[in-house]
Amino acid sequence: MRWMEVLLFGCRLVVGALFLLAGLAKLAAPGTFSAALVAYAVLPVTLVYWVATLFPWVEVAVGLALLVGLFTRAAAGVAIALLLMFSLLITQALLRGLSLEDCGCFGGITEAVPALTLVLGGKSLGWHDVVRDLIYALLALPLLRSGSSLLSVDGWQARRAALEARS
Repeated sequence: MRWMEVLLFGCRLVVGALFLLAGLAKLAAPGTFSAALVAYAVLPVTLVYWVATLFPWVEVAVGLALLVGLFTRAAAGVAIALLLMFSLLITQALLRGLSLEDCGCFGGITEAVPALTLVLGGKSLGWHDVVRDLIYALLALPLLRSGSSLLSVDGWQARRAALEARS
């Protein structure tokens, strides 16, 4: 079942890179992220600063955990929850007719590297952003079930524990 490990490894890398990239982009431009949070009109203004300050670190932590395969199931669970929350936030903004110039997802990365627009979305907010986030959540779903895969700290620890149990 080696192909399944390769598939899980690919899912882990894609979702991990996505979260790491999003978190770093928000850390690089906290004002832009704060403005996007205000534009969604769902948070009290008094919370915007705290969310804009702390949230990118959560994304970075989830991204790093998935990339190295540490606490993979927990990181995948958090990633899925966040992606579903993103989908709901975007959906409510679209249904309310809010015209958001920036979803607050990846900062100016897509402007700097236009080719990434296909996988990260562009400047304008649309239903394609909801679909994109749901697809990423589906990619994280197998990680929630199986946890460790190739080249992961979790997998290494599981193999080590199995060897110790045999001796």
